[in-house]
Amino acid sequence: MINHVRTLLLNPATAGTSSSYIGDEFVPSGFSQMKIPSKFDRIRKIVFGASADRAMINYRLATIMPLLHTTELEEFVLRFDSRVTYWPSTRRGIFDAAFGVTVVPEHSTAASYATVQVVAGELEQPSVNGQLYEEWRLTVGAANAYTMRRNSTPVDIATGTFTLTSGLSNGIPLQGSNLAVRLEGPADGDSYLIKSLKRPKHDLAAITEQLRTGMGAETQAELFYRTSEPFKTFSNLWFDHDQLAYKLGGLILALAYRLDEVRLKEVV
Repeated sequence: MINHVRTLLLNPATAGTSSSYIGDEFVPSGFSQMKIPSKFDRIRKIVFGASADRAMINYRLATIMPLLHTTELEEFVLRFDSRVTYWPSTRRGIFDAAFGVTVVPEHSTAASYATVQVVAGELEQPSVNGQLYEEWRLTVGAANAYTMRRNSTPVDIATGTFTLTSGLSNGIPLQGSNLAVRLEGPADGDSYLIKSLKRPKHDLAAITEQLRTGMGAETQAELFYRTSEPFKTFSNLWFDHDQLAYKLGGLILALAYRLDEVRLKEVV
């Protein structure tokens, strides 16, 4: 299976690839989403986040897979299938270029536009739960009324009115964020799509420490219970190696190999 290990870790609902998700890579058409046992899903939630969206999983895999390919651990990645579409990477910095907030006018008069302001904290407030992408649609009505629909999870609709001072509105809050939109010269029927891509709060070093302290003895034992190869190597790396690439790499590979066993059982 092309991109075998990456696909197992991603476990997408649909095959193929989509330009709707930043950092997306090819998923073979024959792959079907697995029902991941809770003992392994616990690990995935620490690695990706409790409410990780596709953008977050792609981002994390864009940091994990090179970590594996740039060490001897690449052997275990390619053991399943040597065909990969993401390495060597030709799209470095793709996430860095996309982080932030953008406002896309869907319908507005030539004299009106919208800007995003920070209500509190930083513009790119880091994501703790793994949901990186947020999206809202603002529609202006008559008499300074507005409708704000949050398209990302959880979907929500808010309505209200804004006040104008010298043609500039007060901040209209974006649900579930520390951001607000201000309108200049708004007209009835104007609409804007606001998109936000946050940075994740935790890096791989922090994730490794969270796995060490929060994975739980039962989950850890289930992951490494086999004493045969390659699990013996994976176990030694996780428990004994002091370099991040090898320590985390051992655990990620053990997870991928165990997920492959889950996949094969579902196929049968």
